[in-house]
Amino acid sequence: VNTIATPDGLKDLQALIEMDATIGGVPVDVIFIPKISGPGDVAVYRSLLSHTSRPPQICSFIETVDSVENAADIAAVSDGLCFGQADLTAELYAENAFYLDHARARLCAAAAKYRVPAIDTNSFELHDLDVVAAQCRAARDAGFTGKAAIHPRQVEVIAETFTVGPEEIADYRSVVEDYHSTPYGFAVEEGRVLAPPFVLRAQRMLQLHAPEAAAAAAAAVVHATAPAE
Repeated sequence: VNTIATPDGLKDLQALIEMDATIGGVPVDVIFIPKISGPGDVAVYRSLLSHTSRPPQICSFIETVDSVENAADIAAVSDGLCFGQADLTAELYAENAFYLDHARARLCAAAAKYRVPAIDTNSFELHDLDVVAAQCRAARDAGFTGKAAIHPRQVEVIAETFTVGPEEIADYRSVVEDYHSTPYGFAVEEGRVLAPPFVLRAQRMLQLHAPEAAAAAAAAVVHATAPAE
């Protein structure tokens, strides 16, 4: 939607509420909110969307200097964060690569802290999908969990890069369960180190990408650590 700081944005929200957050009978699961400056902005959208029977989740754009500085507070009240590089660059005197890296790092750290998705800015490259793939890999390595698409032809490349497959999910679950099955706080099993920091990361990745597997792993841990009757 457009920001409610504009007449078009007010019309967007009014239409969404009047349609009870559905389009053609299909529920709107998530709305992306631009020009967020702080958590108070998110609260306003929450209040407006509460008038629908199934309020959509809110993904807040980090695309202003204020939002970069308030990234953690915004993440605390959002269901996801999305990086808006073009709009953020427009606020600067120059396309400062160091500051943009700083902004990405703050976004990814804030999203990780509050366990919400971190979505990278969209690519404006529509023809050379190798370029899009390289951008996706760089975003993934920076800590983003997805990337916005501006054209359908980009979707497959993005999905291939960010999808966490069943083997990786199984490995995360194995790390959690194997660690808690050992009486030691630190162990080496099957050629890998089982230590609290790696277990914590595995748990967080399960919670983000496979909540059911995370719940199953937690249940297995509880069962393994329960005292025998």
